[in-house]
Amino acid sequence: MKAYKFCMRALCISIIASLQLLGLSQEATASIIVQLDSVAPDLVFPGNYRWTFSAIASSTDGFGSSVDNYFTIYDLPGSITTVEASAVYWGSASSALTGVTPVGLTPTDDPSKPNVTFRYTDSSDRPGNAAFQAGDHFDIILSDGIPIDLQYSWQDYSAYPIVNNPLQSGLGTVQNS
Repeated sequence: MKAYKFCMRALCISIIASLQLLGLSQEATASIIVQLDSVAPDLVFPGNYRWTFSAIASSTDGFGSSVDNYFTIYDLPGSITTVEASAVYWGSASSALTGVTPVGLTPTDDPSKPNVTFRYTDSSDRPGNAAFQAGDHFDIILSDGIPIDLQYSWQDYSAYPIVNNPLQSGLGTVQNS
């Protein structure tokens, strides 16, 4: 009987450890990786700060015009003055107090702090490594200039070409460069 209880406990511990590792590996393999490149006083909007982000995706991820491909940065500090994207294929940005979140995800989202969502707006399908061009950046002009780590979510396809491949999504943390 003691051997049976020991085996059951060992099995439970190994299952829990496996689930934790699986959870960690999902975040580590995030399809879109967002990075905070710089925070500096803004010249166009004096008294505000320009937060410049960049993003990359792997070549096996897909972005297409037939579905909603996006990433959302949650809980930015201060108030938003404006949002700008120099990214060729990511021409749409919106801000709200409740961020656009893929189905099934529950990010930490404070409804009193602004979020910004950037959407893929090109009319053609592209693999992830072609959806973000060198030099693309996503700027958010904020009243606060204190850099912090932020949470983000994303939605895209799991493979390319996009035909018959499932949507994928996940959560990540914006890293300071």
